[in-house]
Amino acid sequence: MRTKITLILALLILPFINNKVFSQAVSGTPSNTGCQNMGIVTASSTGLGATPQYQLLRNGIAVSPASGDNTQFTNNPEFTGLSSGTYVVNARATSGGTVYSSANIIVTDGYTLMTVSTPTKVANCVGGTGVLTSTVTNGKAPFTYTIATQTAPTTILQNSGSISSNTFTFNALPANSYIVSVTDSCGQTITVQII
Repeated sequence: MRTKITLILALLILPFINNKVFSQAVSGTPSNTGCQNMGIVTASSTGLGATPQYQLLRNGIAVSPASGDNTQFTNNPEFTGLSSGTYVVNARATSGGTVYSSANIIVTDGYTLMTVSTPTKVANCVGGTGVLTSTVTNGKAPFTYTIATQTAPTTILQNSGSISSNTFTFNALPANSYIVSVTDSCGQTITVQII
């Protein structure tokens, strides 16, 4: 009889001794690649077994694994291609099981739009040549600088190739109207007309 009472007391007290054994928790860790709309949330959970199922919501609506479908979950804990904003991770142990939610997760994609500045004067005199230096602010290196005339914008006269410098100088340019384009490693392109 004494063994039964001890066993019953142990079963009644056990949940209060270490409630972490019985608790479920869901969280998400934000990160980014530094490119526009490339935020990342990596979900994790405790107490939901070895293969929990996840979904990511923004403003209460699923964005992944199936946008707009709050019934879909995935075993993949990583959500990518996210714009800046506030997200929540939902998780469950099995299909149809209880759904647990994380606290709000703030995602920033880490990208600041680039701007390009280029002086407008190319050559000092008729028949002379000049140089033109373009400067990039923000964006994500490496950058590719190209120049073409406005009359033949698809014919590239000079190309920097992929370089990490935020400035590039185009040399030996005759007086003309030009188009300078700069593309960063995120694929964003800024085009400036030089008259």
